[in-house]
Amino acid sequence: MNVYGIIKKYIDEYDFDDLLAIGAPNDEYDLETERISQRINIQSSVLEIAETISDVFLHSMCSVVKADVTNPDHFLEVAKKIKNELNTGLPK
Repeated sequence: MNVYGIIKKYIDEYDFDDLLAIGAPNDEYDLETERISQRINIQSSVLEIAETISDVFLHSMCSVVKADVTNPDHFLEVAKKIKNELNTGLPK
């Protein structure tokens, strides 16, 4: 799986605005996923990933139901999952 695919998996899984849960199309978070994937890589730390997710969602949505987008700590759980799979799922 590539960086974009790993990020999409976890951004969609977390469904920050519960939009997928209420029937939004599967591409609902693709713009945010693309922006995140352009800014992180296998060397990015968990905190850098969380900060990137926070920044991207802060600049793309008015509100996020499940997290305060101004606080990267709210994205640490997702960032850890992304980092773990980047470490194990990408060729070195």
